[in-house]
Amino acid sequence: MPNQPRKHRPTNFIFLSAVILSLLAPFIVLGQSNLEENLAAYSIPSVFQVVTVVNVSLEYPKYYFDADSRQFYLYYESANSALVEYIRYLIETNLSSNAIREQLKSVGWSDEDINPAFTIARQPRLSGVKIESFDTGRIVAGGSAFAVSEEGYLITNAHVVEVDSDTEEYVKSLILQDLLDKIYQDTNYLGYGYYDYEIDTNLYNYLRTESTFNSFEKSVLIVPSSEQIFSDEKTLLEKAWPAEIKKAGKAYPGTDAAVLKIEKGKIPALSISTALPKVGERVFAIGFPQAANLTQRIENEATLTSGIVGAIRRSDNDDFDVVQFDASIGSGSSGGPVINGRGEVVGIATLSSFSFFGGGNFNYFLPIKLAQSFLDDLRVDYNAKKDLSISYRQAVDAMAEGKCDVARQRLKALEGFSSHFITRALSSCFEKYQPESGRISSGFIFWSVVVVSVIVGVFIGFLVMFWLSRRRALPRDYPPSPPYPPAPPPSV
Repeated sequence: MPNQPRKHRPTNFIFLSAVILSLLAPFIVLGQSNLEENLAAYSIPSVFQVVTVVNVSLEYPKYYFDADSRQFYLYYESANSALVEYIRYLIETNLSSNAIREQLKSVGWSDEDINPAFTIARQPRLSGVKIESFDTGRIVAGGSAFAVSEEGYLITNAHVVEVDSDTEEYVKSLILQDLLDKIYQDTNYLGYGYYDYEIDTNLYNYLRTESTFNSFEKSVLIVPSSEQIFSDEKTLLEKAWPAEIKKAGKAYPGTDAAVLKIEKGKIPALSISTALPKVGERVFAIGFPQAANLTQRIENEATLTSGIVGAIRRSDNDDFDVVQFDASIGSGSSGGPVINGRGEVVGIATLSSFSFFGGGNFNYFLPIKLAQSFLDDLRVDYNAKKDLSISYRQAVDAMAEGKCDVARQRLKALEGFSSHFITRALSSCFEKYQPESGRISSGFIFWSVVVVSVIVGVFIGFLVMFWLSRRRALPRDYPPSPPYPPAPPPSV
């Protein structure tokens, strides 16, 4: 039997597949890159840093430091403070005056010391004590907020902007640390010249017990985007915008959301979607995590991170869903938006947990619908496609298409709006598509990659076709066919 030709796959299909893949590869990579770049450009200018500031006047009675006992007492000008406190203690034990005097004289105190101390001990405790005051202001909480209306309505977490009784105790601890620093600086560590843990603890406890707030004022500020990098809190606060808390819930496990209002002209707003993302869906978090600041300077540009939705759980009080995801967030991210691949806000970054024993760092966001009910109560016109937001997105699209001059003109038309991020993006657009003399543009590089990819694809296609044609040309020995059985003899 003649050699049978070997069946083969269509070479034309393989050749065309290689060419098509080589053509599509750069566009697939570019498309994914442009998607994330546009997502960042659409969203970051609508996200702001928010800080809660307190201005307080802390009053405390002047103290006397007893170097022998290393304790702090109320300061009395006319008597020994430690002796006054001890006599006051003995009076509370119902000892008679004579018994107290005899006890004090037995250890070496004279009438000259005892008499004025007795007089003061019988008076109200703070009578005759000079009251000192410490006036200061400082940031006590920080986080992120994002615009949902061009009219200046922003959303953040309630725990970023609300101050309750527990927070006041926390604030007092911060103010006392500032006061201790001032005392040590003024007195060279009470004359010791170095830090002493026992003295520091005793002074802190004295001030914590004896001090009270004479005034306590809270304010919420929004830090605008700017090319300036703030070197200290004072400079930052001078540039910040005041914000009004229009409505707020309670810290988690409560409805941890708040609506703020600023009066600084129109700002581009983000759209919101109440549809929960599915497990496995990719989402993006935008905010101002403190851990992302590598220097001691105060940055004011948001950070974008991405991650996957890992699970949808219930809150501790079982009132609403909580979404677990693995985008990197931290202190300062609270209140920032979590957006889907279409640039819609689906949640508010709220919680981060870490376990040394169980392992893992897990992050959570609250569904945006928790804040949506607040917006509805306030009759906020959110998700409205207003002129500024539309013009801003058109400017971003123009940059993505390499139309840098068009983008610049559209941004100039947005009166009162400025963003350090978008200013830098515009500069990058000109560098990418309209480079200076002597520089190779990114557009030229991209199309060069496309051309090279096509050439390589065609070359690979021809190699595959040549290899397959050679395989078909080679003869192949097939096993011989088995012999046919002999024919039976003719019948007689």
